[in-house]
Amino acid sequence: MIPLIDTICCEKETDTSKFASITRANRPRLFDGNYDYNWNEALSEEEKISVRELGKNLEKLFVYRYLFYSDGKAIGWSWGVQKAADEIYMVNTAIEPEYRNKGIYTAFLHLLIKELSEKGFQRIYSRHKLSNNGVIIPKLKAGFVITGIEVDDRFGSVAILSYLTNPIRRKILDIRIGMQKPDEETNALIV
Repeated sequence: MIPLIDTICCEKETDTSKFASITRANRPRLFDGNYDYNWNEALSEEEKISVRELGKNLEKLFVYRYLFYSDGKAIGWSWGVQKAADEIYMVNTAIEPEYRNKGIYTAFLHLLIKELSEKGFQRIYSRHKLSNNGVIIPKLKAGFVITGIEVDDRFGSVAILSYLTNPIRRKILDIRIGMQKPDEETNALIV
């Protein structure tokens, strides 16, 4: 277990059935106010089979799962999956309401960024409902940047937040969004 703050710890979870049972049991309650659709239920049986078959192409991708604990009780989770050779998608994080705004998520973000950077991922990204300030603000403070907005059939309007682990790529992103002027280092990379 990795201490995050005082008595709150997170543990990398390798038992997928334990992780799934905790998230499945608590997700409806922790995301109660969300207006999400389960698009998978709109698929025909033939389409479901095709999606499962296509999913076999992705079985070897890196996946992380963490459970957060306080006094032995699971109080939250986070999981993500590799989406490309250099990118990982932070799919979902949830923390029990009474444990929010205590620095747990911020501490976890720093731990996860360090771990994923050391693995070699160049881009860590996530998607959040535009009104989810409880997640967007800590991510912006941790160095994530809003790199897009999209309308998704499941979640509605979402902001895409990205963290680039390479300092030169981060500098180029700052140039692209107008926060910095090009310099000698970045000009040398123009093709």
